[in-house]
Amino acid sequence: MIRAVFFDIDGTLLSFTTHKVPTSTWRAIEALHSKGIRTFIASGRRKADIDLVTLPPMDGYITFNGGVCIDHEGNRLCEKTIGSDDIERLIEHQENSSTPFPCVIVRDDGMYLDRDSSVVIDFYRAVNVPPPCVLQWEDWKKMVREGAPQLLGFFSPADEEYLFSSVMKTSKAMRWTDVFADVVPLSSSKSDGIDLLCERYGIDKSQTMAIGDGGNDIDMLRYAAVGVAMGQASDEVKAAADYVTSNVDDDGVARALIHLGLLTEEDVFMR
Repeated sequence: MIRAVFFDIDGTLLSFTTHKVPTSTWRAIEALHSKGIRTFIASGRRKADIDLVTLPPMDGYITFNGGVCIDHEGNRLCEKTIGSDDIERLIEHQENSSTPFPCVIVRDDGMYLDRDSSVVIDFYRAVNVPPPCVLQWEDWKKMVREGAPQLLGFFSPADEEYLFSSVMKTSKAMRWTDVFADVVPLSSSKSDGIDLLCERYGIDKSQTMAIGDGGNDIDMLRYAAVGVAMGQASDEVKAAADYVTSNVDDDGVARALIHLGLLTEEDVFMR
């Protein structure tokens, strides 16, 4: 019996086309609550950016790809930051490389970019999120040294092998687009967040379901008892799931929950 469902946001709950939660998804989450099934967010976003989206009430949040987990009362169950040695190597790389990449510090108090970049600004516009503040290099260095649970590195997948073997040695990339990668500590993962929230609410892992569409969802799709990939997900993400549903704009979340027996057609489409 499923007692908890963990949802990615972008491309899962939230349409890339309308930037809204489809009506069927909203009704499905309300129906889950009415049946006593808890619902959680599992996202690479920070909590402040989750709050920019109008969502149904949730029982807790996995943010920063598992770097910070929060229960429904606002209590932080974990808080992880990128290692200081990695930060120093990153600063050295950005200062000395002939091809430094745009890099965003992502913290609770804001997002901060180390250089002007039209690629970064265009991306944030596409996902309907305010763009990061551009800092002077010395100010950016000072801030990143203060600690960050996540960075956004606007580098290509082809650059990852070098960067994570030679620069960010105790960090990893979690990617849902070729445009950038979420850079987080090795210990951060959405699956660890599932464990923390399950412990908080007395739920066994065998009673969990996860739904997502991006590369940063792969670990939780494999980890939860039931993993669901959205229809527009890549082949790699679909291979990690137990079931593939339709895309976000074709009632993918609701159709998955109905197909897997958590809800009925009447719960969602006949109200």
